[in-house]
Amino acid sequence: MDLADDEVLYDKKSKGKASKRKNNEESGPSKKRTKDRKTEDNSDDDDDFNLTQQADFDVQTREADIGIIERISMKNFMCHSRLDVRLGPHVNFVVGRNGSGKSAIVTALVVGLGGKASVTSRGTTIKSFIKNGKQTAELEIHLRNRGADAYKPTEYGNTIIVERKFTKDGGSGYKIKSKDGKIISSKREDLNCILDQFNIQVDNPVSILNQDTSRHFLNSKSPHDKYKFFLKATQLEQMKADYQTADQHREVTKEVIEKKEQMLPKLEKEVLDWEQKFKSLTAIDDLKKKIDRLKEDMAWAFVSEKEKGLQPLVREHDSEKARMPRFEQKVEEAKDNVNKYVNQQKSIQEQLKAASEDVLLLRPKYEELKEVLGQKKKFARNALDDFKRVENTLKKNQREKCALEARIKELQKSAQHDYESERRGREEKIEKLMEQIKGLQAQQHTTEHQNEQFRSAVTKYKADMYEINQEFQALKSNEARKSKTLQSLHAAKNDKYKRFGAYVPAVLKSIDEHCRKGAFHQRPRGPIGACFHLKDQKWALPVERCLGNLISSFCCNDHHDQKLLDSILDRHCGDRSRPSIITSKFKDKVYDTSRLRVQSDEFPAVIDVLDVEDPVIANCLIDQVIQVEVYKMVTFNTNECLIIPHATKLRRV
Repeated sequence: MDLADDEVLYDKKSKGKASKRKNNEESGPSKKRTKDRKTEDNSDDDDDFNLTQQADFDVQTREADIGIIERISMKNFMCHSRLDVRLGPHVNFVVGRNGSGKSAIVTALVVGLGGKASVTSRGTTIKSFIKNGKQTAELEIHLRNRGADAYKPTEYGNTIIVERKFTKDGGSGYKIKSKDGKIISSKREDLNCILDQFNIQVDNPVSILNQDTSRHFLNSKSPHDKYKFFLKATQLEQMKADYQTADQHREVTKEVIEKKEQMLPKLEKEVLDWEQKFKSLTAIDDLKKKIDRLKEDMAWAFVSEKEKGLQPLVREHDSEKARMPRFEQKVEEAKDNVNKYVNQQKSIQEQLKAASEDVLLLRPKYEELKEVLGQKKKFARNALDDFKRVENTLKKNQREKCALEARIKELQKSAQHDYESERRGREEKIEKLMEQIKGLQAQQHTTEHQNEQFRSAVTKYKADMYEINQEFQALKSNEARKSKTLQSLHAAKNDKYKRFGAYVPAVLKSIDEHCRKGAFHQRPRGPIGACFHLKDQKWALPVERCLGNLISSFCCNDHHDQKLLDSILDRHCGDRSRPSIITSKFKDKVYDTSRLRVQSDEFPAVIDVLDVEDPVIANCLIDQVIQVEVYKMVTFNTNECLIIPHATKLRRV
């Protein structure tokens, strides 16, 4: 076995030199070595290792008080089911074949004292050290804790036990116990404090040097790598990082101090303000003391005033005191009456108690008689039931007897008849029955035909009923819409825009916002019905019938404005019926219709009864009314107007 295959554990307090160990196969076992080991391994590997401590080393006789590793226990760790190693207080040599557990001891020491799995060069995660087929692993390390430098000796005693347990799912936990096995802590911070107290550095290669690190160090020829190893081994690298962190903290502290110094004048000013306020409060305290004195004087003045009014009360008290003997005599008489009534109450209670005892004595007999009465009632009910059953049976037998006697008489009479006439009677009866069967069959066919007709009629009635229900639901929905519209119209009675839809004010508000932002080329007009007035209200119904949905429409100058208005209507109208948009170039003057308009002295045209101020709306009405059939308006009376189509097509306005 090569030297690199062995692991050497050095105790930090031990002093002395050990000669270089030779190959076991060349030198053979040493006779001077004394075996001092205790192991228990349940794994399949039968190889063991030797723990040796030579007695002839030149070491100091005094042992270290703290930081000595006294014992390492492993359970389901790496390839060992259970391994227990006890170490001496000086240098310990662990010798054995491959797989005997040398590396397991070093790895357990690093992992058990909080080191990372990557430091051991045996695995990347801590769960990789759990034995195959097991779910958990446990490590237990005993550290000596004696002398003046001991860590909390009153809590832990002479030995600190560090136990670490980890599972397959990656969980891990610590238990730091005293010598008696009592759990003192389970925090990683407490373990770090113990290691700092004992100066144990599990990640320092000088303290624990595994095979891979030593092999890399021996094979490395680069001074840079060796210097890096030196920095890591002497903790200079960590010290440098600590200094940098401290320097950063110093800079931050310096900035904080500068900020505080800048705030100091302001705080001093606040102190002066508070001192002035305190002086004011002191004056207030003096006033409060003066008020307290005045309150005391007022209290004594009140007492004096009451004493003056006390004399009449004293005289009244003396008068009442003179009447006291008479009242005391009445009290004595009342006490005598009370004693009398108490004695009567006691006598009544004694009688009541005696009656209660009699009731208790008679209670068992009462229960017994009650049970006997119940049994007799039950017997009587059973007897009555039996009597009724026998009576019914007797009546039934009597009826059967009468029926049998009648049958016997009938048989006696029939035996005297002529059997030939009886046969003819049966044949006639059969013929009649056959005719009845035929009639019933014909009646059955008729009934089935009627049933089929009834089924068809029922199906038709169901279909008609379904259609009627559909029409009813449609009418009901229409009625609800009309009612909602009517409510909206009533609500919008004083709002000229809500008459054309509850959403119109919101649409107009959005149009105004877009106009302020300059989104429209020209402001849209609408609704059209809100942009003109009737010269005479009698034309309201004819104009509404003639214009139709045009009164709720909007006008846009171009397609850009139309698309923008479309998006506004989509946002506010939703599922409700939305107004139409008429796109036409806006003009500042009304069209000249003098040559093409309807000429009639008797009936006015639509445009004649409207008062339109906006040329855009007027031109839109002229354009749109030209697209519909021309109507004449005839006035029958002041309350009714009728729209009738002209007999011939006139010029459209």
